[in-house]
Amino acid sequence: MFCYLVHILRDLAKDAGSRGRLVTIPSATLVEHGLDRDTLADAIAAGERDRLDRLAADLLARAEAYRRRGRERMDELAPHLGTRERLALEGLVRVYEGLHGDFHRDFAARLAALPGLEAGHRASAFGDR
Repeated sequence: MFCYLVHILRDLAKDAGSRGRLVTIPSATLVEHGLDRDTLADAIAAGERDRLDRLAADLLARAEAYRRRGRERMDELAPHLGTRERLALEGLVRVYEGLHGDFHRDFAARLAALPGLEAGHRASAFGDR
């Protein structure tokens, strides 16, 4: 769930560009932040930082609870995984944890920088491959 919530934010601009067809944020959550599936793309295009940052903060707080539980489960699961699988899972989670941290700092401004942000976290987690 942690990775999924961060993934939603990572792809928000692209998914909103589909005029909401791919947006998986519940309508009630969007309404709480003065948005809906039809106006989300407009808010992103207009750089409406306040609403977008509040929406992101809401989803990031929800993700944080899952991050802690997910880390506990990963620790339990690790002894049952092969080395390659454990490293892949750990790397993937580190990428999403890095994006989670980035999104806490001015989410709306980071939307345009997302490809570079993610690439940097992938390079850090998996090495320069």
